[in-house]
Amino acid sequence: MARPSLTSLRATALGLALVLAGCGTSGPGSAGARGVGPASAQARTQDRSVVTLRFKDRTQLEALAAQGVDLFENVDHARGTVDASLTAETRAIVKRLGVAFSLKQGAFSTKAFPAGYGSVGAVHAELRQLAQAYPTLVEAVEIGKSVEGRPILAAKITAKPAENLPAVRITGGTHARELVPVELMRNLTKALVEGYGKDATVTRLLDSRQVWIVPVVNPDGRTRVEGGSAMWRKNARPLGMGATGVDINRNADDHWSQGDASPRSDAFRGEAPFSEPETQAIRDLALKVRFKASFDVHCYGGMVLWPPGFSTEFSADEARFKAIGEKIARPLGYRAGTIARTIYKTYGDMATWEYAKLGTLAFAAELNDGEFAPRFGQVDKDWQAWKEHFLFFIDAAANDKAVHPTEGRLVGFVGF
Repeated sequence: MARPSLTSLRATALGLALVLAGCGTSGPGSAGARGVGPASAQARTQDRSVVTLRFKDRTQLEALAAQGVDLFENVDHARGTVDASLTAETRAIVKRLGVAFSLKQGAFSTKAFPAGYGSVGAVHAELRQLAQAYPTLVEAVEIGKSVEGRPILAAKITAKPAENLPAVRITGGTHARELVPVELMRNLTKALVEGYGKDATVTRLLDSRQVWIVPVVNPDGRTRVEGGSAMWRKNARPLGMGATGVDINRNADDHWSQGDASPRSDAFRGEAPFSEPETQAIRDLALKVRFKASFDVHCYGGMVLWPPGFSTEFSADEARFKAIGEKIARPLGYRAGTIARTIYKTYGDMATWEYAKLGTLAFAAELNDGEFAPRFGQVDKDWQAWKEHFLFFIDAAANDKAVHPTEGRLVGFVGF
């Protein structure tokens, strides 16, 4: 267990700590010290309840987001429902806005890290071991360091590292409390490396692509979740006055000024565009490699999403996004569409920036898990559901004629 930082200890002494979490837009919360246990005085200030909100229309949903309610991404516009976590403060906001809700999980402060999931250290050690075992296929690349100095590691996977091949990036662990995406990145890395020369599709793709996988974009946040802060969402940026953390998926330089300016919000945009080393690491990698396509995997809600986030208008490449996104979403039973239309408007999200700045076909997925930290058995279910979709995505990134597995011609993984 990591020691609490000096900033966190001061916050505890002042009694001003706020838990900052969420797979959604925003919400006041408390900044827990790294590794603080559930018996601490600080932990007792972090209680949240998970609820299902029933909103009347998009206007009311956007009002909830604007007021700092920690909305998740499982928005169902047809039914008018979305899950959220509520503190005493945001519960009052919900009531003031006249939004009905039902309880899913009562007040809690901390929760043990579920058995089976890998720690940041274990994930990084595994990646380095793969790079040592398969030096001609995979390289462990440190693309940056977090606020607290942890490495942000990427796996560069290709059979032809010296060639300038079309590149694809797939990431997990952007929001700390979303546990399954990190495990899927681990599985995908191993499957590609170990499948080369055994599986025809894997071999073809690694002979013709660079595949970059970043399993943990937010190692500081993930470490806090490991220490018991189960609802932590953001990074570990100390902000003063008891607030901690920036949402690294609201920190990109695309309509950033319209984002949430409250340091106590779960979707706090940061003090400037790309102020955070985690977003800088992804930005700099994107600028260097110029990916054809990217995919950031989140949970939960059962969706495949693409830009824009800031507007309900369509981009010039809507047809291309839709052709790929719907082929992935349909057999999974997921919804598919632009970020703003499918969930709600977002500002400063990395996908919209990368598409607008570099022309990258930047996607996000929300796994259909129903919670952020399901029992570890859910990982295998998601992997079985997603493994061929990842292959298709890697292929389709630079191949307009790529065939989806449901069309019966893409060979699946052998032996995984």
